[in-house]
Amino acid sequence: MVCPVHPWFGASPNGIVDSAQLIKIKCPPKSAMSLDMFLSWPNLQVGDKHCYLSVNYVIDTCQPSLKQTNLFYLYVLFQTQLAMKCLGLQSCKLAIQTPAEHLELDMLLDKVYADAQIKHLQDFYFSYVLAMLADDFVFKKV
Repeated sequence: MVCPVHPWFGASPNGIVDSAQLIKIKCPPKSAMSLDMFLSWPNLQVGDKHCYLSVNYVIDTCQPSLKQTNLFYLYVLFQTQLAMKCLGLQSCKLAIQTPAEHLELDMLLDKVYADAQIKHLQDFYFSYVLAMLADDFVFKKV
């Protein structure tokens, strides 16, 4: 879906509930993997460091939340926040699904974070991507 405010930007939600909540679904890459295995599985490797998807439970509410110190969290945060901003939504239900189990996490739009990321993307798009596409068009590479 194309963002009405920034038409150079778009999002592809897994779903939208009641025109108000984004649905984002993540599934383990191996269909037989349990949720517990997925939560301790190395998702990304940067240099010699593995980054793991892990879950913390907020003690007061016993509600799960992703640890904010790993790259998977940053990837999910970036993706969901920008999709909510693009679609004009205020919340997201993140579902992590395996064949036998699932985990649901609620996320709210962080307008300051989303606006800052849109600004970075806009600068990159108009400074580099659009210029490269224009050059490719002029020199008949596309």
